[in-house]
Amino acid sequence: MSTEVAVRVFTDSKTNQQVKAAIHLPYLVAKNQWGCDISIIGASLNVKNCAYGIDELQALVLGVEMLKTEIRFLDSGTLHFDGGPDLLIGLEIQKGR
Repeated sequence: MSTEVAVRVFTDSKTNQQVKAAIHLPYLVAKNQWGCDISIIGASLNVKNCAYGIDELQALVLGVEMLKTEIRFLDSGTLHFDGGPDLLIGLEIQKGR
């Protein structure tokens, strides 16, 4: 994984353990293909994934969206983050309609 560029630390309200969600620096994979790693580590979690785009900006934006989706999924299951996933990186997450 590349260098972390943005991090948010949550607390799992059930176990009181910290969970770190991170966006990593986009990196060149191949011509016109960039990757942006995401990670969610802590409270027995070890989620690592990568979003791909045609340039750094697209990879970064898709990485943020992927991280929001992962946190929404985790928060609806066994983890319950303090403040909920809506606090992720200052971006609003739409709850189910």
